[in-house]
Amino acid sequence: TRGVDSTNVPNARGAGAYRVTVTDSHGVTLVSNGAGVIERKLVTVFPVHVYSTSSGISAAYDGTNYLVPVQGDGNSATGLMAQLISPTGAYVGSRIALVTNGLMPKVAFDGANYLMVWAGDMSGIRGQFINPNGTLTGANFQISASTPVNGHVLIVVAGGSYLVCWADSGVIYGQWVSPAG
Repeated sequence: TRGVDSTNVPNARGAGAYRVTVTDSHGVTLVSNGAGVIERKLVTVFPVHVYSTSSGISAAYDGTNYLVPVQGDGNSATGLMAQLISPTGAYVGSRIALVTNGLMPKVAFDGANYLMVWAGDMSGIRGQFINPNGTLTGANFQISASTPVNGHVLIVVAGGSYLVCWADSGVIYGQWVSPAG
């Protein structure tokens, strides 16, 4: 915890109740009136990437750093990269180059590795494992030959595996991906 500030303010519980403000190590401030969290706000705002063309934002946390996928590499609107970012907002290492053609990247962390997924231009849904130090693990691989409508892909970790979902022709599809690929 970075800081705690408590102020004696009357609230719905009557005079003498405390309003407590806590800022955690990630720069997020939580404000409580004694009955639960009533407000959350990010204290520090910082740029992640200035060339991004992605309209879908994603990030995953490995217990030490965040991995943020980025669409748009300054040369191409569809080039995909990723960036490790510390809880203070500092870049950790250099950009991680993935592919030159992809859309709407998303990421999840399973406790050991990240899996970044994206819609490939006419190559379906693709994935790439990235370890917490930012090294690509193996080659990128096809998850599905289906190309999602508008490039929208969703990924979550559930039961030790990743669930990747996308929409195609009015149907929502899902595919389990094991941590081994």
